[in-house]
Amino acid sequence: MRLEPENLTCDGELSSSEWKRREKKLLKDWKRLEKKVGRTVSEEDVEKVIFPYIDEALSDSVMRGD
Repeated sequence: MRLEPENLTCDGELSSSEWKRREKKLLKDWKRLEKKVGRTVSEEDVEKVIFPYIDEALSDSVMRGD
């Protein structure tokens, strides 16, 4: 799963302050998403619905040479 701690911390390569900054932003964005859709959003929702869009956008970016 992409939201596992080792993925979010770049396999432990991030400093604790950088990890805390990213964690704070992720939680803030997650709450904004839940408010926007009007319900609790699970990790499974993110894996099944959101990540495919991110993967597609990244793939498109690579194809364009961005």
